Amino acid sequence: MSRPMWIANASQEIGIALAVLAMLGYGAVTLACMACTAAEGQVEGRGWNTWRTAGLALCLVWPVMIVVFAIAQLAQRRPHHA
Repeated sequence: MSRPMWIANASQEIGIALAVLAMLGYGAVTLACMACTAAEGQVEGRGWNTWRTAGLALCLVWPVMIVVFAIAQLAQRRPHHA
């Protein structure tokens, strides 16, 4: 027995909303940690070089790659309709 269409749409929207909230939460925690790391570097007298900047920026980027690969996997599993 299949669920009515409005229930399926509602559960998809709830899932999307939870994913967005999780991403925003992760982003907020990451930015706070990055700010602490940047402040520590300034206190210790270490400047901003390419590696330091890239490392801090990659803290925000790697979760996006997980999402991209997950979507790619889901796209491969779904049957393509002509």
